[in-house]
Amino acid sequence: MIALRKKPETANIPIIIVSIVDQKQLGFALGAADYLIKPIRKPVLLETIRKHVPYHNDDDAAILLVDDDPGTLALLEETLRAAGYETQGVRSGARALEVLSSKLISAVLLDLLMPGMDGFEVIRHVRQEASLKDLPILVMTGKNLTAEEAVLLGRETQALLQKNGSWQQQLIVEINRVIESGRLAKSAGQS
Repeated sequence: MIALRKKPETANIPIIIVSIVDQKQLGFALGAADYLIKPIRKPVLLETIRKHVPYHNDDDAAILLVDDDPGTLALLEETLRAAGYETQGVRSGARALEVLSSKLISAVLLDLLMPGMDGFEVIRHVRQEASLKDLPILVMTGKNLTAEEAVLLGRETQALLQKNGSWQQQLIVEINRVIESGRLAKSAGQS
């Protein structure tokens, strides 16, 4: 969070911490706009998001959902569409790269553990593409991460959600944050 506050292009992005640990003072001291403690009720989460991140659906860009489990994909689509987002779901890393090369995507929600091309490979390919280097990637996984993997994801992605928690509420918070920060960055670049 400190790194985000130091960069001019991310300094004004509202950061909402969603945690099981009650360290509100520390969170606010580090620059958080708000701090929510799990478990969170959906209305509280959505109210907090709307307080800090006004919702604007002014483009046709979809959120690309990448998960090999059809049940998870359906749940993700339902959750995000209920919050007003356009989505497109794919079941493999290779298919995700095909979609990214042909369609306007505003963010990617990516599973790490998939057969064939896993989420780490997808991230590597996306970050090597000049046109996609700033694309927000949110990782959702049930994998127990090594310290090295956590550092890599912290550097290359915008959010990490654990599948074994109350991820639906956190998902909406994170999607709203990255979509709005992308809009703020675009509008700042155009002024």
